[in-house]
Amino acid sequence: MRLINLRRFRGPLLLLAVLLVFWGFGLVRVTAAVSYAESEVLSGPWGAGSLEFGRGPDVVGRLQGPCGFDVDARGSVVVADTANRRVLRFDAKGEPYAGWQAGAAAGVPATAVVFDGKGQVHVADTARALVMCLDARGAETARVDLAADDAVTGGWILCDLAGHPEAGFYALLAAWPPGEGLVRVVRYDPGARRITEVVRYVLAADAAGPLQADDGLAVLPADLCTGSRGSLALSFRGGPFVVRLEVISAQGAALWAREISRESMIRRAVLLGGDSRGRFYVALDYGQAAEVLAVAASGDPVLVATVPPFRAPPAPGDAVPYTLSPGKVDEQGRLYLVVNTEARFRLLRLVPRALPGLKWWFR
Repeated sequence: MRLINLRRFRGPLLLLAVLLVFWGFGLVRVTAAVSYAESEVLSGPWGAGSLEFGRGPDVVGRLQGPCGFDVDARGSVVVADTANRRVLRFDAKGEPYAGWQAGAAAGVPATAVVFDGKGQVHVADTARALVMCLDARGAETARVDLAADDAVTGGWILCDLAGHPEAGFYALLAAWPPGEGLVRVVRYDPGARRITEVVRYVLAADAAGPLQADDGLAVLPADLCTGSRGSLALSFRGGPFVVRLEVISAQGAALWAREISRESMIRRAVLLGGDSRGRFYVALDYGQAAEVLAVAASGDPVLVATVPPFRAPPAPGDAVPYTLSPGKVDEQGRLYLVVNTEARFRLLRLVPRALPGLKWWFR
């Protein structure tokens, strides 16, 4: 029998022993580091043409591009072209979808869109708190008034839509003006045109509360998304350096909450969605850089990706991203994120690689 000379491995073994001691005292964290392959799904310059996307000022005067998109199981993409007041649809190759009307939802500054799995698209009419249902050609088939069951002094603003056929469809609404601090999540059935309130919040409109004063105006709750086992997540700004994530059940019961704090000022927080393992993904935009984090009920947020730079080569004239909006996670765990540059609209896809690695760091 041949004996192994352990002296040759004295250095690596000593390092491993030290790391094990540090890990035992909680001084070193080891996690799975999932890498992502990135590709471009859809891209186009700013404008009002068939292969162009609109850009205009948001409620605080900052430039923004399309405010919503969704991707179905076949790779078809629907985009809420907010500034151009229309809804666009593309096939899996990024070409205009055959048969889709060029004037779909014309005149509606849509802020969110959702495929319903039955050939229809739900469109958020923000100012009127309506959900419009469009068929496979883009023609309106029905609409649901989400404010019909509860009148408030200034009216309701429709902030976001979320859901799919199995989980149901939900909407996030906030009372106007934002200083009222009243927010509600409702479940809606476009077929029966029935509305059921899931949860209601009365929020403090100060810098320490979920409604944060930003450029002199109160910022509404940012996003709503669905997760595993029928859960829902809402994101709120808790100040210039803080994002709060509230996770609830489909019946409105509180499940868990996490507060994400950063040293750099967070210009925009985008809630991408949840995966089958109970994690939710949040993109944080710092102006000249951004990062995507995976957040769970326990443990530290895990860094998934950074922006910039993405690996896909930018088009000529592109600068660093000036805003991220919006995002999505599909059932296969693929991340979709809009990176708006000074020159164009870009929808990117991050696909997790098959073999994850390990990463470790000192606390």
